[in-house]
Amino acid sequence: MKRSFNASVLAIVLFTFLGGCAGHTPPQRLSTLTKNAAKSGPDLQASDAYLRARFCQELLLRFGVKSYDEGRPDAALINCLNDDSAGAYPRDAFSIALSGGGTRSASFSMGILKALNDAGMLEQADAISSVSGGGYTSYWLMSQRFYGSMYLAREKKGSGKGRKKGKRIYPANKMHYRKVLQDLDKPGIDVAATPFCEHVKEQAGTLKPIFLSRTDSDLLGKDAWQRHIASQSDIINYSQNAFVQRLETGGLAATHVVTTPIYWVTDGLFNFSAINGSVFTNAYRKGLERTYGLAPNAEHDAYVDYFDHDEKQYLNAMNGAFLRWREASRTEELHFKQLREFALAYNTCADALARTGVSVPPVSMPIINTKLSRPYSSFKDDKSFDMRSLEKSIFTFTPVQWGSAHTDYQHEEEMLAPIPFSKVVATSGAAVDEGARELRGVGDFAVAAVNMNLGYKVRNPKTQQSAAGTAWYWTYKLLGGFPLRYIVPEKHQATLRLSDGGHAENLGLYSLIERGTRRILVVDAEHDPDYEFESLKRIKANLKSQLNIELSCAKDGEPDNCPLAGNYMQNQGDGVFELKASGFPWQEDSTIIYVKLSVDERLVADNLPTADDGSVCLPSLAGLDQTASAYPCNVARYYESERHHNNAFPHNSTADVWYGETQYEAYRDLAYFLGVTRVNPLIQGWKAEVEREREQARKVVEGYRSQ
Repeated sequence: MKRSFNASVLAIVLFTFLGGCAGHTPPQRLSTLTKNAAKSGPDLQASDAYLRARFCQELLLRFGVKSYDEGRPDAALINCLNDDSAGAYPRDAFSIALSGGGTRSASFSMGILKALNDAGMLEQADAISSVSGGGYTSYWLMSQRFYGSMYLAREKKGSGKGRKKGKRIYPANKMHYRKVLQDLDKPGIDVAATPFCEHVKEQAGTLKPIFLSRTDSDLLGKDAWQRHIASQSDIINYSQNAFVQRLETGGLAATHVVTTPIYWVTDGLFNFSAINGSVFTNAYRKGLERTYGLAPNAEHDAYVDYFDHDEKQYLNAMNGAFLRWREASRTEELHFKQLREFALAYNTCADALARTGVSVPPVSMPIINTKLSRPYSSFKDDKSFDMRSLEKSIFTFTPVQWGSAHTDYQHEEEMLAPIPFSKVVATSGAAVDEGARELRGVGDFAVAAVNMNLGYKVRNPKTQQSAAGTAWYWTYKLLGGFPLRYIVPEKHQATLRLSDGGHAENLGLYSLIERGTRRILVVDAEHDPDYEFESLKRIKANLKSQLNIELSCAKDGEPDNCPLAGNYMQNQGDGVFELKASGFPWQEDSTIIYVKLSVDERLVADNLPTADDGSVCLPSLAGLDQTASAYPCNVARYYESERHHNNAFPHNSTADVWYGETQYEAYRDLAYFLGVTRVNPLIQGWKAEVEREREQARKVVEGYRSQ
């Protein structure tokens, strides 16, 4: 009787309110354009219209131009969207894709970024697209740049030994960049001469300190950033004490058992989302914040473990929300809105400095890829229901917008419940989740039954943009539980379920292909001990079938140097390949450098030295160049220690998240070796081309600004 009553109420609300929900008309899909181009030839105007509709806001942000003013489209954005000159929209010149793979991928990706930074290419990246573990590194880089770019210099009074330090010009908190923007917007101001822009000028090209480590040299004194990650790469446990770690794990398990029956009622029988995720979901997210989100304070001398914590050790640390005595156990909430304010302020200065002849690259756009798990429903109102579709299953987050081609893309101000940056990164790595791999039947039910969900539910943008939509959302929460939610058509579901982006596309490459990026560096550190190149071959097949874009070897006739065309000799390959993406209706081929997590046994000496004398392996990273013929000693030694394990280095299991200092450094320095010896020589001519194309794009944006 009660269930019948609930169903009746649900039906009344569905028909009464949904007609008033504000709808969104998605832009023409990329697959439509590429397939039409294959049949009737390229339509440059239609292609440009698609790119403008999707990426105008990102293009304007890159040059410090606001897209919205008090929630309304700014004139420059309107001009960009209305531009009808075919072939005029600037494509991204260079971007980086970081694959999934948990802590293994995060550690390996760190070494590649370190090598790119040495070559002056890291700051040149227009975007960094990441999935799961690759997102940990992207999260770390953006957090360090966000807090590290705060203007901390103090006004000084007097001179000599007795001079006094005044107050900071800007407060070191999340309001910082909002106040900077207010100063940069003052009429008649010389933007390039402002204190913040002077700080940006001094800071450009100086990311090296955050990559310094003890393996660079024995004499380093400013390696706090890498030292922090190396000592805190265990993303589950707060403490470094083995006994306390066992207590922590036991406490998490016990709490999970106690809360699971509550979850059955609130999120199973009903749809309250009272326990959105699980106990381990929260522990996982806080672990990511502690390891990759904390920003070390460069003005602090000594770095110590948590139990001897000094509040000045980090710029953004907070105590535990529940266990408040846990110092620096999490970070302050950082939203995409703050990231956008930072990028707008920084890029405004970069643009102003460029006009004075000083080259400062804009901040790279972080793109976090998640998987949209399509809800179960008895009514499949989408005739082309296809879970393999990248357009429908990849849900992305950037500081500008978030969404998918299936759900439409929303400006963050339009969202009633914006998601913090760390939560998005944790969602992108939510490997265990109901529906994550579309486990129909018993498998999916089992994951849900024990609430081992690392993913999250978010509000559906299509059902929230009106008072009626809000009423429907709360009605759906109250009455839309089992089994009623299964009779609601998909487009009227009030929530979306997001989980590990790797279950859709594990390289992060699609989001860059979609932008027509000209040069792409892909870092593939997924678990692949047999070197089957599964993710690479999967996206090759999907790009061809869904977008008619061909992913192939860059050089014909060299099959041994391309995993797509020939035989890769396991443990005897250099792990770096040249690929290309062709078939775009609007541009020539995209050049792709693909880096595979791999070890060449020929570079591991048979007899390792007992001391770092440099006789066989490299004693440190100092002085490493492209002529090096042996791995650094710490990499070689770790490889030897793991040689006889079932999941031997470098393909330790993704489930291993308890990294110590030695393991982290082995992955990072292996990647750095590959980056310096193989990647950097291949991209050495890219910087000049990227800077030239950026100047061309600047002129286009200047036209939008001045119209």
